[in-house]
Amino acid sequence: MLDPEGVSVDALSCRHNVTLEELCEKHEGFLLDAYGVLVDSDSVLPGADAFLRQLAATGKPYRVISNDASTTPEVKVKRWSDRGLSVPADHLLTPWHLLGAPCLPTDTDDGPFSLKGRGCYLIGSSLSREMLHRAGGHLVESYEELEFFLIADETDPQVWLQCDRGLSLLERAYRAGRDPQLLLVNPDLVYPSQTGFGFTAGSIALMYEAALMRLFGVERRFVPVGKPQSHLFELGLRHLGIERSQVAMVGDQLETDVAGALEVGVTAVLIGTGVTTLSHDVHQREPRALHLESLAGARV
Repeated sequence: MLDPEGVSVDALSCRHNVTLEELCEKHEGFLLDAYGVLVDSDSVLPGADAFLRQLAATGKPYRVISNDASTTPEVKVKRWSDRGLSVPADHLLTPWHLLGAPCLPTDTDDGPFSLKGRGCYLIGSSLSREMLHRAGGHLVESYEELEFFLIADETDPQVWLQCDRGLSLLERAYRAGRDPQLLLVNPDLVYPSQTGFGFTAGSIALMYEAALMRLFGVERRFVPVGKPQSHLFELGLRHLGIERSQVAMVGDQLETDVAGALEVGVTAVLIGTGVTTLSHDVHQREPRALHLESLAGARV
């Protein structure tokens, strides 16, 4: 079978398939997505811990850059550790670090979307609320005080009540002539689990945008904070401290991981253990991305 340029599909695919050994030979540092690369919602993926230990043994720095905004870095890495994946808390970067939550106790940078001293409404978990407080924001229930409206996570048992209250709060704010900033902390639409997939914060934002259009007839869009926006990638690159031409980003989604990596000029690697199934069609959608089957086979 030939592609439109007369090249064998098998040959074309082989050009973009890469092994873990080849990646490590050609790159000095790594940015890694979490879900679909290292873990799913229930377990550590094959080869993940061995790969991180391999990087540590060879002196290659890495950072995990995740859109997950449901928890604190300390709680997240503890959960991973309990399942057999060892990641230092300061190696995990999330959109909260772009909103002013410090990556390290010595950090003073407020990030590109500072919440410090701002009145916020949050759709998210109790640990999302903890991260909002670390970023310097405070929760409000009155539309007169509302400056930022954030969608972070869908896991709170009261998420639909949060959504209903939030929609009513926004309606009153807009009717009063206020215009709070709409922030989508986690832009992911879906996440992988052992049983399939689930909806996440980005899907809630789409629901809100449709509802606001229905109520007001005006398009109002949430500003995405995490991937594919460049900010989280740039933060990871600053932590790595090496030239971006020597860095590979490994992720499982074209729309967030691959698109963002290409935007900031690092090697984009699409892995086949998460949301996206590796195929010729996927290669045609983004021919600049390398394809990696999995982290299985990593050697220490």
